[in-house]
Amino acid sequence: MSVTAVAVDNPTSQPSNIGADMNGLLTGLSGLRAAQAGLDITAQNIANSGSEGFNRRDLVLGQKVMSTQSQTGNGVEVEAIRRLRSRVTEELITRNISERGFAEARLETLNSVETLLAPIDGSLRDRLSQFFSSLEELSARSGDRALRRLVVEEGTQLTGQLNRLSSLVQELRYSVDLQIETAVEEFNSLAERAAEFQIDVLQKTNQQESLNVAKDEYERVVNRLADSVDAQIDILQGGASIVRFASGSAVIGQKPPKLQFDIEGDDAVIKIEGRVGNLRIGSGRLGGLLDSRNGILTQFESDLDTIARELAQAIDSVHAEGIGQTGSFETLAGVRGLTDTTVPLSESGSPFPLTDGQLQVYITDTATGVGTLGRVDVDVSVDSLEDVADRLGQIPNVNALINTSGSLIISTAPGYEFDFTGRVETTPDQSLVTGSSAIRLEGKFGGTENDTWRFEAVGSGQIGQAEGLFVDVRNSEGDLVTRLDLGRGYEPGSRLEIDSGVYATFSPGDLNAGDEFSSDIVGKSDTTGLLVGLGLNTFFAGSGAGNLSVSEALVDDPARFANGVTSEGSDSAVLNKMVAVRKSQISDNGSRTVEQSLGDLTALIGADTESAQGVTDNLQLASDQLFKDREGVSGVDPNEELVRMLAYQRQFQASSTVIATMRTTFDELFRII
Repeated sequence: MSVTAVAVDNPTSQPSNIGADMNGLLTGLSGLRAAQAGLDITAQNIANSGSEGFNRRDLVLGQKVMSTQSQTGNGVEVEAIRRLRSRVTEELITRNISERGFAEARLETLNSVETLLAPIDGSLRDRLSQFFSSLEELSARSGDRALRRLVVEEGTQLTGQLNRLSSLVQELRYSVDLQIETAVEEFNSLAERAAEFQIDVLQKTNQQESLNVAKDEYERVVNRLADSVDAQIDILQGGASIVRFASGSAVIGQKPPKLQFDIEGDDAVIKIEGRVGNLRIGSGRLGGLLDSRNGILTQFESDLDTIARELAQAIDSVHAEGIGQTGSFETLAGVRGLTDTTVPLSESGSPFPLTDGQLQVYITDTATGVGTLGRVDVDVSVDSLEDVADRLGQIPNVNALINTSGSLIISTAPGYEFDFTGRVETTPDQSLVTGSSAIRLEGKFGGTENDTWRFEAVGSGQIGQAEGLFVDVRNSEGDLVTRLDLGRGYEPGSRLEIDSGVYATFSPGDLNAGDEFSSDIVGKSDTTGLLVGLGLNTFFAGSGAGNLSVSEALVDDPARFANGVTSEGSDSAVLNKMVAVRKSQISDNGSRTVEQSLGDLTALIGADTESAQGVTDNLQLASDQLFKDREGVSGVDPNEELVRMLAYQRQFQASSTVIATMRTTFDELFRII
């Protein structure tokens, strides 16, 4: 009866209990679902613990409310599946990837260049040393034919090594070009994927885990892009994102740009298809490859060319003004040409410097041995090579023409020979000499400056007999060079040294006070650089590391190697000057020798390589630390995940127990009813 009374007196009490019991059931069910989601996320974390770029997930749980009018809790619900990541760390990792790509590309190139200059047998340094050593050996025995051939052979080995290095640089450049092409293709492919993932991310804003997967993949693609260029994700207002690269001047949005590789002049450039202008890519592997090609390799090639050109200019400028055992020339063709023979020489494309000055040609009458000087004045801002050829042709018994390759060919009339030794005229103009003594000069001035000497008789009388008979020799400034004593004690016809290898001979006869004559004195036959620029009687042909060679004329006949200003084998005047080139400071604006310049280049490449290795190592250390930091936030620790899994399992069990208890309660309640 009491039970019935309860039912009648309080008819709403049972439904109220049932409602409370329903809340308990729903709480258990929500806990069960949350635990199941947690188990799924934990399993996913463990499964992806070794996946590149995977960000650990966790659940964001919140109180579940059934009615907006009642804030009574009804268990929990999964509000979000969160990716655990540090935006700052991720941005630093992306930047580090770009910087490492740049540094590693440069290091690869520098290592290759350093290998080319390694100081081993047969290296450029070794060949240069052997060449100078062969010159020194020949200077001690200038008449030795075998040593002449050795000099030519060592010169050939030296130029061959320069050619080889230049060729290897070209091969490195070609290899880098292929790598740039590959990097551009990879970028274009990755840019398309990045654009696709941007669209994918926008389409999955309501699909929590699918969105997380898309974001992970998107960031992985961006990091791969960062290996090629200086790429960074830029989050826009509203949550959308783009990728900026090329110092921020270019963007990968939902429509990706397409890069293209091109060559402009000597440089490799990267452009966006359909856009004007070149991209400035300052980081990433693509940036490092561009810097390697346009910077490291171009500079190294330029340095090699400079060394080759400085060596050739120094040796050739000396060799051109000498002659070998075969003597002077009847015909001589230049081994270097100008690109345009009609424009002023300063605009003619000569790889060697041409300056205002004079070119002295020494012409010998082979029948009498009488030598005369012909002079051509040159103004490089006005005169063309054709002008120079015309003026050479105006010198008695000299002809000059230009061939189709822009080279100058000089020849003489039958019975005459020429050279550029700059020896003194044997019979200077004596029209102002009233005495009967014939004067003859000979020799080659050992100084470096050109001048005109004036000879004037002091006193009168017979050569070798008169007291107080002298000839004063003065330079163009009026300074006394020397006084020649032609009075008692001088034997007519004997040589008197005037100065630095120039001699005078006075035949029997007399001189009168005031008799005078003058003679051009040549310290350097060519002050214009034309002999070197045109390759006239030079040791080398070519002008740079890639095309420098020993003149074919010397290879065919080493006797043509110019050792002196005469054809006598013992004459080593020119050879000694070539030997002196080794210690001459002709490089780096006159501050270093050629060998020092090569040593500096080797040391510089070594220092740059060491520095690049240090930068790469430091970036790798930074990368390791950044990834450790990332692992601390985004990484998956299987042990920790197993602990979480155990917790979710217990939550699942507890929720299951709640549901089971509620089921028992309901079963009992309905049994009573």
